[in-house]
Amino acid sequence: MKKLLFVSVIAVLFALGFVSNSWAVYLDLTTHDSGTINGALFSKIDQTGTGTGALNSFLRIQETGQGDGIEEGYNTDGIVQFDTKDDPHTHSLLLSSVPLVNINGTNYREFILDGGEGGDKLVSLDEIQLQLHSFGDLTEYGTLFNAPLFDMDTSIIDGNSTIKLSLKGNGQADMYAYIPDSLFTDSTANPYLYFYSQFGENITADGTFEEWAWATRDTTPPPPVPEPATMTLLGLGLLGLASFRKRSK
Repeated sequence: MKKLLFVSVIAVLFALGFVSNSWAVYLDLTTHDSGTINGALFSKIDQTGTGTGALNSFLRIQETGQGDGIEEGYNTDGIVQFDTKDDPHTHSLLLSSVPLVNINGTNYREFILDGGEGGDKLVSLDEIQLQLHSFGDLTEYGTLFNAPLFDMDTSIIDGNSTIKLSLKGNGQADMYAYIPDSLFTDSTANPYLYFYSQFGENITADGTFEEWAWATRDTTPPPPVPEPATMTLLGLGLLGLASFRKRSK
């Protein structure tokens, strides 16, 4: 009876927002303003009318018709892979171009997600990986991201963190992603930033493209203080609740 009650309580905590443990974090940005995953801050954007013209896009991803509802890709000047759109909005990115933002005494690099799934469409963001390299036209996922500087899923045992989003459509930015600047210690020799992301593993992405960008601004208002993603269950796991699995590359 006690075991059944424990499992029920964990299931309720998981459903109400986000629960973190040794394996994964589930962050619901439809019910929370912000949260943290692996040292990065994620904050939803409530303002409307951002306009893609005001953003400096560097990566567009769109489901290519395979019917699985999953979109994935990364930016490069080389041959694109997966669901990356081969158009002028996908290209190499110098880390020095990405705004540096100080939040509570810590420096972060600021990225902006402009999701194309309009009408408050629910979708999951299931992976982000970042790596630096010396050239901007490299290709081959397995080589580029074999040891990423940032991985949303880094954990003890193949954790699969996910972010639940409600997207407003292209031209209305949906989320800030703040990645700790301290991770990018080799940017002199490796100035080009490669940004991989995957949507739709847990809530399908089956509409138009999703776009990652950065924005030039004089001042950047800090995001809301992240609500603690620290209802930690060390050594206990989430039993069957942490069963997310990545599509093999």
